[in-house]
Amino acid sequence: MAEGQLTGALNQLHGTDTGTYRRSCFASHQTIEMSLKGLIWFHTQSEPKHTHSFRKLLSNLEDFPQLKNIQDQITALEALYTGSRYEYEDQYGNLVEDYSMVEAERAYSIAKYVYETIRAIVPKGLQ
Repeated sequence: MAEGQLTGALNQLHGTDTGTYRRSCFASHQTIEMSLKGLIWFHTQSEPKHTHSFRKLLSNLEDFPQLKNIQDQITALEALYTGSRYEYEDQYGNLVEDYSMVEAERAYSIAKYVYETIRAIVPKGLQ
């Protein structure tokens, strides 16, 4: 599932429709969230708590020093979640793009790094 979100983030990043940067940011957030929840499930053999907070998810993964260097990066992306989840229209009914290509590229880059880092932790047969 996380891999599909990552692919979606990349596709939206290179899209030409209004709102694609927002959708790319959202898919990047989902990639990180799903990757962290997958690692929690793998590590604890129990379903992670229902949350969208990277900080709360990371608090369950303190046994993985590989994740220490991504904590600051991904917690900075938490602000993208609410804003990127909902589309907004202007007074004429046109979608408003309130995310930039730079923000979407940064979000995608971090999501890809997190996904690849976690994928390296989980044994191949369980991915």
